[in-house]
Amino acid sequence: MPHTADKRILSEIRSLLWLSDLEPLNSKSVLSAWLEAVRREAPACVRLLEIRLGRLDTGFADRAVAGTPIPLLRGGDPGTAVRAMADALETDCPRVRTGPDSTPFHDRQGR
Repeated sequence: MPHTADKRILSEIRSLLWLSDLEPLNSKSVLSAWLEAVRREAPACVRLLEIRLGRLDTGFADRAVAGTPIPLLRGGDPGTAVRAMADALETDCPRVRTGPDSTPFHDRQGR
């Protein structure tokens, strides 16, 4: 039998998914709903951060195991992404996303 807090979290997830923008339920939207429900139930000393970053330019794509690496679009700067995550934790922003130019930004709205 689920614990009472677990029941409340499951109820929050169901209501968040029901009230979503009728987007297809994929793993990202389900995880986002779960994080939002846990965020509402978590004690004040616990902070949850949802991070959805695009491709980062780590140099890994330049080091093919065999043959020539395929050309990829330039990714975002990993240092900038880490700073955005640290800033989000410091300012209590629940989400970090990347824009079309791979620049991370804080998303307080959640959509």
